[in-house]
Amino acid sequence: MNRPEKPSSSTPPVAGGFPDDLEALLRAEESDPSRVLGPHWVVRDGQQSLAIRAFRPDVRELSIVWSANHKAYPARLIDPAGVFEAVIAPGELGWSG
Repeated sequence: MNRPEKPSSSTPPVAGGFPDDLEALLRAEESDPSRVLGPHWVVRDGQQSLAIRAFRPDVRELSIVWSANHKAYPARLIDPAGVFEAVIAPGELGWSG
């Protein structure tokens, strides 16, 4: 996975179409799984954060390890089919701005 682009000071991008895109993915109708899975900029608690989503129907728990600080972020189950999401706050990304 390539490191996502560092956000600009403009309005933060938000993954569009979620959860409709998630439903299409789970029905195997989404031609571009990266629209839902992988890293996406989201707004949480009023601040831009990095959400990383994974589809792992074979596991009960999942953590994402961020390489900048080697910290494990627990991912919460956002769909019982096995879709998980970990959210990393901007201050923990290790990017200076």
